[in-house]
Amino acid sequence: MPSVALLDVNLSNELVTPLAEELSSLDVPFALASAYDRPELVGGSVLVDAPNVGKPTAEGRLFIVLAKLLER
Repeated sequence: MPSVALLDVNLSNELVTPLAEELSSLDVPFALASAYDRPELVGGSVLVDAPNVGKPTAEGRLFIVLAKLLER
């Protein structure tokens, strides 16, 4: 099982929602790398509390967000 995950909301017209729901049920924290301002409007309520590093993102920001998720 992963310690943390980085997800995009929409890849090739498929939403990440089922994977995000599965990760949530397993208590695996995840962040989003999405260009959507409000990804939960596209991918559903499971994405509401997920940090979004944006797209594109700076490497430093990505590392900070993932490190915070690993601290949980």
